[in-house]
Amino acid sequence: MDVEYMDYCLVLIDGEFRDVELDKEPEFLDNGQQGFLETFYGIIKYPAIARENGTQGTVVLEFEISELGTVNNVRILQDIGDGAGEEAKRSFELATEGVTYSPGVLNNIDRRVKKRIPIKFILPG
Repeated sequence: MDVEYMDYCLVLIDGEFRDVELDKEPEFLDNGQQGFLETFYGIIKYPAIARENGTQGTVVLEFEISELGTVNNVRILQDIGDGAGEEAKRSFELATEGVTYSPGVLNNIDRRVKKRIPIKFILPG
């Protein structure tokens, strides 16, 4: 499996998510992106039914990072089926349980942001 952050980041301003550039992007508190990947890969498993059916592709999750650094509202935006979306969501929620990110900052104010992350399920061989 392969995981990468997308450039997609919307900022909550006056009750609406907007596409503006942050002064400081949210960052995973335990060793940044590398720390997130180590945590996430330690949890996620290729679903057995997806492996048996040869299901491969990209699951896309959307999530919010609060002003306090907690992850909320994790949703599956794109799914490949056979349990891959559910496994990606479950693993992401476990990896980001509690305060796991620094908040996004705009004009010296901590902001709620919405981000997306693609998770590629690729069978070896």
